[in-house]
Amino acid sequence: MSNKPDQVHIARLKGITEGTSPGSLLENRLVGRWVQNSVLDTISLRENGRQFQSAERTAATSGARNAVQPDGVADQTLWKSEDSIAQGLRNIAGFLFGAFPNEVRKDSTLYEVKSLKQGSTIHLSDSKHQIRGLIDVASKQEAARTTSGLPPVLRFVTTGGVQIGADVIAEASKRGVLIVHHTIEEVLDTDTHESRVRIGAGHVLNPGVLSRRNVELPIGAPSRAGKWHDHAPESHRMDD
Repeated sequence: MSNKPDQVHIARLKGITEGTSPGSLLENRLVGRWVQNSVLDTISLRENGRQFQSAERTAATSGARNAVQPDGVADQTLWKSEDSIAQGLRNIAGFLFGAFPNEVRKDSTLYEVKSLKQGSTIHLSDSKHQIRGLIDVASKQEAARTTSGLPPVLRFVTTGGVQIGADVIAEASKRGVLIVHHTIEEVLDTDTHESRVRIGAGHVLNPGVLSRRNVELPIGAPSRAGKWHDHAPESHRMDD
């Protein structure tokens, strides 16, 4: 999948945009949230309902916006590399099932899904400094208070042909936040001939953030392919 019109077409076929005017702001927002929820489902994440206070966004908007609401929020889980039978078994369980981590760092990976036109660039000031606020919030999570393992991570999941601006990368690097960019991919199910969706492999945009941490680049393989949701978003959240 390379651009938003493909998703709008699929959404209309499924009746997601029923009751909205074609091309309207409401239709665009509904499609954006429908894409977001379908995508997050492929990594077993639900839409985040919590707001996080951001002093940076407050200052940048002169108090008009005081918080951000990331699309997805996940903990970071860590397993030690200690050479013992007990730890070895624990690490195997972690690899196979994600079980028994030695440490859990709460809310230290944020996801932001953007369904934008091909050729768009994401900047700090977008949506009333939403992106600036996301970086600010990520920089204050538990992973930021450690020197080992991953730093706090902000993962952008976008439609094809979208770029992350140099200002975003520079600000994230200054604040110690790793930026990983994924592209939403459409996959054809060869058995049912139905369109499915997945999150493509990530690209780390500021690897220098890892310079003081003994960790590998967290690129990761593409997510599993999941079905597009057959229903519109349950709520009418339009928060930016």
